[in-house]
Amino acid sequence: MTRIVLFNLVWVFFSYLSSAQSQSQSQSQSQSSFNFYIYESMPYGSSMKRMSSNALNIDRLAFNAVSWDSMSQSKKELAWWSLFITQLVLVPIVHEEGHRSVLTSNGIAGISRQFFDKTGIATVTGLSDERLKLLRDRDIAEYIRLHSSGLESEYLIKTLSDEIVGFSEDKLINVVGAQSASTLGVIGYNLTSLFPGMFTPIEEGNVEENNDIVGHDIYGMVKNLYRPNDSFYRYTNYDHLTKVEKQYIKNGAYSSLLNLLSPSYLSFKTKNARLSFGGGFTYSPFGGAYRLSIWRLAKQKISVSVQLFTNRYINTPGLLVTWKDVQIAKKLNLTFNANVFSQPESLSFETKNKFVGYLGNLQISYKLDNWTKVPVSIFGGITNKSRGFVVGETFLGQKTYGNGGVSFQF
Repeated sequence: MTRIVLFNLVWVFFSYLSSAQSQSQSQSQSQSSFNFYIYESMPYGSSMKRMSSNALNIDRLAFNAVSWDSMSQSKKELAWWSLFITQLVLVPIVHEEGHRSVLTSNGIAGISRQFFDKTGIATVTGLSDERLKLLRDRDIAEYIRLHSSGLESEYLIKTLSDEIVGFSEDKLINVVGAQSASTLGVIGYNLTSLFPGMFTPIEEGNVEENNDIVGHDIYGMVKNLYRPNDSFYRYTNYDHLTKVEKQYIKNGAYSSLLNLLSPSYLSFKTKNARLSFGGGFTYSPFGGAYRLSIWRLAKQKISVSVQLFTNRYINTPGLLVTWKDVQIAKKLNLTFNANVFSQPESLSFETKNKFVGYLGNLQISYKLDNWTKVPVSIFGGITNKSRGFVVGETFLGQKTYGNGGVSFQF
């Protein structure tokens, strides 16, 4: 279940203020590149990463289509508020697709109702209590991620936006809308969780299949982290939580403020490069996941992210390195990602044991710019992942898969 429409309008307002300030800024990039994933060798539907990435690029396309420099201030304001209609559409789509992707990765079908109804919520429905209880009893990590994956999808847009800004791959005004909406969306959901009076207590309807799958994302997630073996009920309200669980939610709300760290304003030039910084926090199937990133833009695009994963008892590290758009031939570019991490064994909230995991991704793009009026590339990649949690990767287990798509620039 997403948040009340009122909060979306507040986020839109702050995004507009941020963007208005960014209109006066200039960046060194000469072209904007848009990568659209068309194919994935996934057994069930599209992945969280595919949905969030494509939604972000649709949003950027809309902003790039506006001639900001030649417009009067009044027309700029009208264009901004018109374009934010797409934000109000894309936010619930991305959020609910995050929930749905976890279901489908477990071979479970759900009905994604991605637009706000008269009560101001969007939902995923179609499951009985028995089916949800079977998932919880079979794999508690997957069940907990079912709760947190909506916010994870929005957080993924924030991280993808940070990379675009950090590598100067688009004008800030074209990215800041999605970047601000996703950032404030994640923070807003966390902070409003501290004020239960803002929410009407959720009650189950008589027809189980018509009920939203998880109710309040954070309340249900935290309850199942601490009490995975309690008698099953679908919706967790604030008054169901213990004092310790309420404190955990408060800590998570404060941690979510790390998402304000952004290369949009944490950036400076050195003699030979441009350095940008950002960070963030999201929930994981076993607790929390923190990130601090640096992007170095010179002749090569290189980023390094230091990660920290937490459960109830231990903290474990991770390191993500990206080397992007390396030209290996006249029309061939290569992008490489290496992610090595340590996480709690069995992705458990309660364990003190840990394991080492990894993800490697290789993507090659081929430019077709002599064949079309607009520079176009096709790309394909392969990802090999061990067991473990990686933001945006739908499967928690070991997985090797390919993807492909089309990219164009203007």
